[in-house]
Amino acid sequence: MEYILQTDNLSKVYGTKTVLNHVSIHVPKKSIYGLVGKNGAGKTTLMRIICGLTQQSEGSYTLLGKSNEDVVRNRMGMLIEKPGIYEHMTAMENLQYFFPYVWHPIWRP
Repeated sequence: MEYILQTDNLSKVYGTKTVLNHVSIHVPKKSIYGLVGKNGAGKTTLMRIICGLTQQSEGSYTLLGKSNEDVVRNRMGMLIEKPGIYEHMTAMENLQYFFPYVWHPIWRP
């Protein structure tokens, strides 16, 4: 099976506090995967590691078959914590507003 994301014993420690403890997941390509847990469970920390916003303390991961490479992250988007939309606008209005900022040649009709 082909995986879009694989983590192997990912951990993150801040000082003496372990916020991510040996997490191993395998997300199959073309699947929908959700992270569910209480506040402080490590969901945001895991996503920050995958996005390259913080470095893991131990363990490893591959994203699209590549290990921690910025070239892979150029093909992904992530919203962490709060949606990056204007709530007073409709979905279509948000798309029309943000399109010029995120336009990419592969998205041409």
